[in-house]
Amino acid sequence: MNCASQTSDLLQQGDRSGTCICRAGNLLSVSGLKVYLTHSSGVFVGRRYVIRAVDDVSFDVGFGEVLGVIGESGSGKTTLARAIVRLTPAISGQIIIDGVDWNAPGVRITRQMRRNVQMIFQDPFLSLDPRMTVAESIREAVVIHFPGLGIREQKQKVMESLEMVGLPASIMEKYPHELSGG
Repeated sequence: MNCASQTSDLLQQGDRSGTCICRAGNLLSVSGLKVYLTHSSGVFVGRRYVIRAVDDVSFDVGFGEVLGVIGESGSGKTTLARAIVRLTPAISGQIIIDGVDWNAPGVRITRQMRRNVQMIFQDPFLSLDPRMTVAESIREAVVIHFPGLGIREQKQKVMESLEMVGLPASIMEKYPHELSGG
């Protein structure tokens, strides 16, 4: 069992200490990552050119460490993050998450792997369904991560999730457009 799975199990059991059992090694290693995008200019001429959105990026993040990626708009920060979680294809490089090379040929990303590594998008208006309340949106994740819970237990998990990130229970029935952007 890998560290992400062990930590996930602890959280499911109610342990919120934030301490990962495994300390040695790296949780994430990115090596030589390249993401090139093609862009067309002109409607009829169709000139195509390549944008090197991520060009030979390498870094390591150990267990318990935090990494911030800083750059101006359009510098490839989001493309880098999307490539790491395989939402945008990389043309080359290694993405080793908790000992598994996510970018190796033939690697199939399982539901359990997706549970442990997820992307949080930066625009809440594009990330959240405008027809769903905050509670309904969080409940979708609860159903995936805690299968078999009844309605009462799901509601409890939603409240615990809000509490864990410091949000008041009063926002549960609000819609995304009713939330502050701050």
